[in-house]
Amino acid sequence: MPPSGPTHEESVAAEVERRAENMKKKLLGEDEIETPVVTERESWMTELPPDMGVNLGLGPRKFRSQPLPEKGDRSAWTDTPADRERKAKEMQEGRGSKRQHEEVFISERDRKITAQLQEYNVSVSVYGRG
Repeated sequence: MPPSGPTHEESVAAEVERRAENMKKKLLGEDEIETPVVTERESWMTELPPDMGVNLGLGPRKFRSQPLPEKGDRSAWTDTPADRERKAKEMQEGRGSKRQHEEVFISERDRKITAQLQEYNVSVSVYGRG
């Protein structure tokens, strides 16, 4: 048996009317203005993880005789357009993109973990674990 409710054509027409009414209200400025919700991404989403050089056992099974070469500047992966523009200006001014004068930022969490590690290392050496 066919459904006894409103037909598909009626529901589509009602949807079109509802959308037209919403658009009319929006154009006339009568609709409620919602403030956009600004979300901020966490740092692990916007920064590259540290390059650990993990091989997972797929390479040669011996110790490396020479150190790995430097990876260079990896910031191109996370640069915003503003960062790219700033770097371009620095290059034009002759400053270059060297980061020798920037201070290293260490988060509070990293400081706490470092302190805990030092405490642990001292306790291990005192109690003779190892």
